[in-house]
Amino acid sequence: MKTKSIIYGRTIGSQVLILTLCFAATAVTSCSANNDDPNEQPPVAQPVPKPQPAELPPTSEKLEFLPALEAAERRILAELVGPTDVAFSDTPLTDVIQFLAEYHNIPIILDAEALNETAIPLDLPITRTLTGVKLQSMLRVVLEPQKLAFVVEDEVLKITTRQRADRCLTTRVYPIADLCPGDGDAKSLVAAIQKTVATNWETDPPALRPFQEAGGAAPVQLAKVGIAKIVAMETAGSLIVTQTYDGHNQVLQLLRMLREAKSLSRKNG
Repeated sequence: MKTKSIIYGRTIGSQVLILTLCFAATAVTSCSANNDDPNEQPPVAQPVPKPQPAELPPTSEKLEFLPALEAAERRILAELVGPTDVAFSDTPLTDVIQFLAEYHNIPIILDAEALNETAIPLDLPITRTLTGVKLQSMLRVVLEPQKLAFVVEDEVLKITTRQRADRCLTTRVYPIADLCPGDGDAKSLVAAIQKTVATNWETDPPALRPFQEAGGAAPVQLAKVGIAKIVAMETAGSLIVTQTYDGHNQVLQLLRMLREAKSLSRKNG
């Protein structure tokens, strides 16, 4: 007896293969049963097991920031840095979102209200082919030309407008005692972050600078941009940062690089 299976995608493929094998095994058993005893009831086909989601990466012994991420958010972040393959040709944005949600087995929603505010159609046609790139890289390549962005909040991956993402701020506390052992180190770190990460800090927002120098008020549309804040609490060895989703990612990446550089300096010294 010959069987034929077609593997499609990552999740659907495993289901089809398992289903084919189950049918093959059932057919063989049924034939044997009929040869031995025609009155014997055919065996009941076993249900196809659902594919298990990818295992969560191990939680770091030292938290990089507070509040700690929920398990659902950690799963989404793990998928964002994992590979993906897409081939869209005039595919409606809603179908793109549905495909990615099923392919990566994570909750992805479209911020319809934000898109409607900026007159971006939900069925915006997307054309892009990418292979073996990180999911987050693919999303940036596809979304940025359309003035769209993605954020991870409320335990889902949300596709929204760039404008909405830029004014959606959250607060985190980053431990920095290991990076700032001496007096004044925290102040230097704050200055370094403000000069190298994002552009929307409260102390000197570049978008407001021309109007401040001219002694005038900023235009109304600039008020729609969230103004980030950063405060060093040296007694607690921490930074309190209010930033956008992208801004927090940049802060975290800089702190990681500083820790790697410090460790490298110790090894080389």
